[in-house]
Amino acid sequence: MAAQQSRRDGAVIDKIQGRGFDAWIGSLRRDTDDYAYGGLRLVGPGVGEADARILLGDLLWGESLLKNLMITHALQQGALDRFAHTTPGGFRHSRVGSARCIVRIRDEATFTLLRNPSHPRFEATLTPILASIGDYLNGQRGRITLTPDFGPYASTADLLHRSTPHVLGIRQELGGCGAKAAYAAVGLVASFDRLHVPPETPIAVIGAAGAMGTRLLSHLVYQGYRDLTVCDIAYQDGRGRTDVPANTRRVPAQPGRFPAECLDRGGVVVATTWGRELVNSDLAAIRPGTYLLLAHNLSVPRGATGTAMLRTLAANHVVVLPGQLLTLAGALAARLEWYGRRCRPGEPFDSEFARELSRVLAAYWTDLVLSRSRRDGTTPYETLLSLTDFTDP
Repeated sequence: MAAQQSRRDGAVIDKIQGRGFDAWIGSLRRDTDDYAYGGLRLVGPGVGEADARILLGDLLWGESLLKNLMITHALQQGALDRFAHTTPGGFRHSRVGSARCIVRIRDEATFTLLRNPSHPRFEATLTPILASIGDYLNGQRGRITLTPDFGPYASTADLLHRSTPHVLGIRQELGGCGAKAAYAAVGLVASFDRLHVPPETPIAVIGAAGAMGTRLLSHLVYQGYRDLTVCDIAYQDGRGRTDVPANTRRVPAQPGRFPAECLDRGGVVVATTWGRELVNSDLAAIRPGTYLLLAHNLSVPRGATGTAMLRTLAANHVVVLPGQLLTLAGALAARLEWYGRRCRPGEPFDSEFARELSRVLAAYWTDLVLSRSRRDGTTPYETLLSLTDFTDP
């Protein structure tokens, strides 16, 4: 399995091919970085190579790089200094680059199978694909680490771990953080709490049946919020939780966009979705004074398009918090795992400690971005880019 290498905007991109799949692995790693890190996503046979490379770039730059820059910034500013004696060696002064992997499944039936982790052939079908990815990572000698994070498949990191040590998100008894979504959900809840939303405020949760949406919804119910609207395609499929208050309004999901019936509620709208929905939604439906929390990857289009959209919303007094901030805690847990497995081999991962750091980091960035954006008259997203010195190629 030979890799075809190319470069674009400073990133190294390798393409590998195996039986039934193609994979593109990109990395941005400076000499001062200990390693490059990011997620792995599956796409179906209908995605052409050009589109796969665009998706890779969007995730590599706009997600992995920016999140790692945010964590490094917080460490350099001393936001986590009170935990310095508890974090693993090297973590406090860590610098991490970015990486991403897109795997295209060539056969539609196989792609459909791999979207269902309960399928009896799921593991047998996925294992050889991950083994090929593992061989590639072994050849990189630790310069790149990945987390399979496509869908609700916490076990996939352990499957990749069978063929390589250069994977994060493995089970906790082996020193791994486990499913990153659990920590991302903790960060989302912490960010929401920093808004000090009154209990009578209307709140809509789009993607309410997913891992993060479920955690947030439980928190809202526990905290006494009653004016709730939920939306998720799982409800239409007869799946999803049913233990929400009886008076909770359910809105039909619209794949690829946010339903106007959720956007026009006012108050707070939280989206824990797949990505790219904002650009396809009716922004005029969002009421002035709304907080829009985009708690997912690919939440804002890169470059001038995304900036213009958020400025339009800001002019209508809509405050948008981007996904890089709201889902940051997953990347934090992965970084803790990397240093912990090297400094404390064989020790179980301390998930409670990681959750506490997640809360602190989310609160730090939420407070900082909101205060600076109000002071400077910029959008929170632009403030975030400025604080991290992020440059989009």
